[in-house]
Amino acid sequence: MRFNRNLYLASLVGVLILAGGGLALFAPTFVPSLSAQPAATVTWTADIQKMFTATDVAHMKAVTNNQLDLSSYNSTKIWAHKIYSEVAGGNMPPPQSGEQPWPAAQVKLFGCWIQKGCPQ
Repeated sequence: MRFNRNLYLASLVGVLILAGGGLALFAPTFVPSLSAQPAATVTWTADIQKMFTATDVAHMKAVTNNQLDLSSYNSTKIWAHKIYSEVAGGNMPPPQSGEQPWPAAQVKLFGCWIQKGCPQ
């Protein structure tokens, strides 16, 4: 199966293609539900920021026209639920990137960060 950059982008950032050919961005509302208790302290600065590689940051800036900047707390917080959905489903990073999917513990930590309200 060929990698479809536009389809990947649409699924990641939540793009609606309108009948007139226009585009509308939306923030997905998926909320992770984790069976175990969230980590006591998880923050952007200490835990989450380092999860994204320079390749992740550059790729997502390029394919989203700088709409999603994974090096930015505010940008990542806005898209946290959609990012969680993609990493939990093994769709991010995309297989064609050459990077490994996140391990379950890393996905869980990201989900805990969301549950805690995305503390900086």
